[in-house]
Amino acid sequence: MSALIAETILAAVVAALAPTAMVGMVTLLASSRGVRAAAWYALGYAFWALAFMIVAVTALHGATYPSARIHALIGGSAELVLGVALTAGAVGWFLGRRSRSRRLARGAAMDVAREAARDEPRADGDAVTPSAVPPTTEGDGDASPAGARLQRWVSRVDRLPWIACFGLGLLLSVTRVRNIVTTLVVANAATSPDIGIPGGLVACALFLIVALVPVWLPLFLYRRLGDRGRRSTDAMERWLVAHGASLGTATVALFGLLLVAHGASQMAGLTW
Repeated sequence: MSALIAETILAAVVAALAPTAMVGMVTLLASSRGVRAAAWYALGYAFWALAFMIVAVTALHGATYPSARIHALIGGSAELVLGVALTAGAVGWFLGRRSRSRRLARGAAMDVAREAARDEPRADGDAVTPSAVPPTTEGDGDASPAGARLQRWVSRVDRLPWIACFGLGLLLSVTRVRNIVTTLVVANAATSPDIGIPGGLVACALFLIVALVPVWLPLFLYRRLGDRGRRSTDAMERWLVAHGASLGTATVALFGLLLVAHGASQMAGLTW
């Protein structure tokens, strides 16, 4: 049971690190429709998460296997392959980001050197008027382009009916591959033969509560704390946009390693 809770919490954290979802909530809360539009958006986002969890648990729980050992082998091998893929993808993204950052840094240094050489006094004594070097700003690579696009879309929320806000949240939830993968992992673990129905339900509920933090927490803070809650929500949104990709990559890699360990132990017939 402890392994199920650890796997569930880590999967939920991976799903919760969603800058795009929180950007949408904060932008909707700041609109003239405010809480009502954000509530419909949150309902649409949560509707798919809950519906897909129910479908996944029902399908996996209804699957029949010749024996518990066959179930462990199939589930363990799936977790092992998925864990290796997630870890490799996270490491590849991190190394690619470092390579891009180094190329940008070298390019900026070369630009500065060229400007300095051009601004040096000439041999005839005439000096070239120093030109201001345009500031080179290198982003940390964590701001999500999808988040920027979503913020532009929902900036027109004053003209959107409630069904459009609901549909926007639903569409965002449906298209998030990370949510789908983590939901399937938790559903598979919760329907394991050695986990009872109460334990499986607790794991699924815990996953949904934590995974939906980006949509229910801003709404709760805004309703309970007013302006202070809006400032706190804005600060969380800025932090998540700035650091969400790096933190998400680290948790995806950690989640992948946990899946590798848990899948290998299942295939070996070990329980933890």
